[in-house]
Amino acid sequence: MNTTSTKYCDCKYDTSASDSELPLHRPRNISTRTSSRYCYVTKPQFQQLYPTNGENNYASKNPLAGQFCMGCISDWQTDPDVAAFKKACRASFSRYPRRPNVPHVFLLGDSTGNQIYNPVSVALQGKYTISNIYASQTQQRQLFLATNGMTYVNAVFDVVSELMTSDEDMLIVSFRHANFAPAKNKMPVVTALEAARQRISTKNFKLILVGAPGDMPINGYEYLLPEHKDKLGAPEAELNAGQRGEYYDALRTFADQNANTYFFETEHLFCGEDEICGPRVPGTPTLAYWDTYHLTPPAAYYMWPFICEQFDDAGLL
Repeated sequence: MNTTSTKYCDCKYDTSASDSELPLHRPRNISTRTSSRYCYVTKPQFQQLYPTNGENNYASKNPLAGQFCMGCISDWQTDPDVAAFKKACRASFSRYPRRPNVPHVFLLGDSTGNQIYNPVSVALQGKYTISNIYASQTQQRQLFLATNGMTYVNAVFDVVSELMTSDEDMLIVSFRHANFAPAKNKMPVVTALEAARQRISTKNFKLILVGAPGDMPINGYEYLLPEHKDKLGAPEAELNAGQRGEYYDALRTFADQNANTYFFETEHLFCGEDEICGPRVPGTPTLAYWDTYHLTPPAAYYMWPFICEQFDDAGLL
């Protein structure tokens, strides 16, 4: 590859440094001497640089982030025993014991919610402990959309209520819009949030709703291929359009109408002055999106100062 070209840069994988030794703001596949330019690779190089198991490149799969603890529940196609389900939720939320006199954050979300686990934990480091439940798409249907009504999502909130010990404790809920169309003029997640406000005994607990970044028109990693070097990301205007806009408008309204409830936005963090939301961390050649809506670990880490700022603006620090 011609490394002197203005269109290409050296994308050879640096095997001399482990992931832990590389700065978190620098992608694994771009050498230090070419960090100021975007990187494009050929398909053979691309296949060598990125394993076929792309999920390993998701921020939500980072080993520091949690997973849904199923315990003895093995079949989500049938209704699990509620007591066993609560036991599994309790085990998941209790993986990281809280410290005495330190408030705790309980995070419930899908993969886009799970990817904020690390930036939130960094933003609140030393002030809060944190644990989470990661609900996959199948589990979201069981929680919000199945014929059982609110049985299992209420069970999650009952466990949160049981484990909350302070008015300073927080519940963070973060789900992507795609699986939630309005039901009887109300979003299922809003119905669940109303239940949370009613069921959690620590009435002054803080409820944080976090939006997901916008979607890309193609997989993020495809922007590394030369044939896509001139392709743009998504227009910023699309962030508040269609089902996505309707979904997050409903969450904003809920936050505005309920005490101790806040809505945090993250969608604009990858948008530039050209009103285009791109596939890279702004101002860097670092790939931000792995597929069309999952962030890479460096992109999730990039968000933490902005999330910290929102906590601070809300008076939660």
